Amino acid sequence: MNKPTILNISLDDQVNKQNYRECFFKLLNSGNSKIFTVNPEFIVDAYFDSSFRRLLNKGDLNTIDGFGVSLFLKLKKLQSSGKSRLSIFNLYRKGHIKSGVLTGVDLVNITLRIMNEEKLSLFLLGGSSEENVSMLAAKQIEIKYPNIKIIGYSSDFSFYPKDDHQTIKCIHQKMKEKSCKRIDVILVGYGHKKQEAWIGRNSSKIPANISIGVGGTLDFLSGNVSRAPKLIRELGLEWLYRLILQPTRLPRILKAVILFPILVAFFDNKKSDS
Repeated sequence: MNKPTILNISLDDQVNKQNYRECFFKLLNSGNSKIFTVNPEFIVDAYFDSSFRRLLNKGDLNTIDGFGVSLFLKLKKLQSSGKSRLSIFNLYRKGHIKSGVLTGVDLVNITLRIMNEEKLSLFLLGGSSEENVSMLAAKQIEIKYPNIKIIGYSSDFSFYPKDDHQTIKCIHQKMKEKSCKRIDVILVGYGHKKQEAWIGRNSSKIPANISIGVGGTLDFLSGNVSRAPKLIRELGLEWLYRLILQPTRLPRILKAVILFPILVAFFDNKKSDS
């Protein structure tokens, strides 16, 4: 079954909060699976970067991380089915657009709950070394999800290929100390493009059953950054809340709310090398 695409990026639009659990176990049993949480910024960058585009399209699960992605995907389906685009208002009113979104933070929280139930193993990689983000996140996970086997964590290494050998060596050392032959899940928080590239290069070398690019989710897990109130998240305005708290995010927001719609409107469905 062909997956829907936006700007030639494949998306798993059938995976949501309700059925992610089933998908998770399929990926866990497959081994060396890659999960990418695709938001408008990902798609814009992939449009201009063919190597990033090809990398994303090798993801075993590309979730829809962003109201805008879900909205344009619904519009595209309405158009292909011959229905009026005005039908989008009914879909919005019934909650069908929001229900198609599975943010990185929500995906990780659901993953951690499943892991706690199943007593699975975890490694955390990335985040700010100055703030010891991965360590703080690990401590919070230990409190909230005591059944998860935390094999290790590190914010000491960069995402650059020159550090790969040291990073893998560190992970293997932690695995040896915990008598762990395979890590069930590794959360990689180097920021988009960088973390996906790292996963593409190294996930099979660990080895990890599932590698997830989590961006700033480690900051949320560590307690350094708080999520938007539930009502704001329900309205799809978490991006605005984060912009108010972090004005330096403005270029990224402009990319997502201005450049992304323009590219989709004029250049979607164009052929590419993806």
